[in-house]
Amino acid sequence: MSVSVIRLENEPILIATLSGVVTVEMVLEVFSQSAELMGDNQHIFHRITDVRTADSNFLEMLGVIKEAASTSAGSTMDPRIRTTFVGTTTWMNFFRNAMMKPQFGGKKMGAFDNMDDALTSVRIQIENERKSDAS
Repeated sequence: MSVSVIRLENEPILIATLSGVVTVEMVLEVFSQSAELMGDNQHIFHRITDVRTADSNFLEMLGVIKEAASTSAGSTMDPRIRTTFVGTTTWMNFFRNAMMKPQFGGKKMGAFDNMDDALTSVRIQIENERKSDAS
């Protein structure tokens, strides 16, 4: 199991990659690394989370949902974070569906089969946000 988070140069895009069995500790590490990369910048960041080689179990996933619903820096509910997933696992879909419920923040998240499509979507969202901010 491993976790990495990088920021794409000159873009407000974070790429988080999780592999192996996803645990609460791994998710907290994603949040911590994300917060560090964002620093005190208050602009919107898009985190693409690649879980194509990840798996989980029900108990861990419940813990992950609980932590993701927290408002700590770098978490899924951090107002600076927009989340997109790469992967098609059952656990990812379970997580996305749970996070859409009002008690977990009602946050919608995109999901794609591959990184290229996720990056294209996020870059279109960023461009639309810039246009909206300019008007």
